[in-house]
Amino acid sequence: MQKSKEDIQKEKDEFLRQFVVPEGNIWGWKFSLFGLGLILFLSLWLVWLHYKRGVPVGFEEQKMEVNPMILPEKTDTLNYE
Repeated sequence: MQKSKEDIQKEKDEFLRQFVVPEGNIWGWKFSLFGLGLILFLSLWLVWLHYKRGVPVGFEEQKMEVNPMILPEKTDTLNYE
């Protein structure tokens, strides 16, 4: 028994459909909201820790004295005297 062209095309479409990459958010919007909530929670927690411990944020200009580094003299490694 020979298959009709429509049946062959239908089988071909069903076979190729399994290799199609899904479009959009494959995890769904609930997972995205959960991730957003986690990011916001961790950010607020870090802000609270900075506030409680009195750690400066670091946007101010640092006032540090910079001393130039003095390098030792390079000895001649080829001279065996």
